[in-house]
Amino acid sequence: MNKKLHLLVFLIILILSSVGMLSAQSTTASISGTVLDEQQAVVPNATVTVRNVETGFTRTTQTNGEGGYNFVNLPIGAYEVTAEAANFSKYVQTGITLDVNQNAVVDVPLKASGGAALFRGLAPGERVGNAGRNILRSDGIKLVDFGIIKNTRITETVRFQLRADIFNSLNERNYGIPNSVITSGANFLNEGATNGGNRRIILGARLVF
Repeated sequence: MNKKLHLLVFLIILILSSVGMLSAQSTTASISGTVLDEQQAVVPNATVTVRNVETGFTRTTQTNGEGGYNFVNLPIGAYEVTAEAANFSKYVQTGITLDVNQNAVVDVPLKASGGAALFRGLAPGERVGNAGRNILRSDGIKLVDFGIIKNTRITETVRFQLRADIFNSLNERNYGIPNSVITSGANFLNEGATNGGNRRIILGARLVF
């Protein structure tokens, strides 16, 4: 009798456990993804929050070292994903509907906020306005560039040039003496100041590669 009773209790517990497991499996889903910046680099330690827009249920986590996040055992329904990180603008994605046992992948593209973008360095060839990163300007007063020998090819990628550059060919006045600092009141923006060295002619050879 005791054996039958023990067996009956065991079967009841086993059935209830199975029903609970099936219930959990049939009513939950997950959301995972990676947080990236504009250069497709991962963003670790970003704060990611999921919210069920129907019930208000929320859960929050931090991205790992690879920029990844993962929410499991989420009740099915409609969700929104919010991501935030230092120096980045807040990101919100809506319209995410979780079905039974679904693993929704939501990758998050973060954009640099105004302050971060202001101090971001320029990539080679990138321009701000009409000025490139590697532009070097001369005095800019009547600059005459004579190419005596232009683009003589030495190898497939190397060219030779012999040049004569004439700076300030008409010896006009300058608004600041070269190499002086902008705090020098005697020279900076002084219309009576000359170019210091007056007109200059520079001969030189150049390798272009």
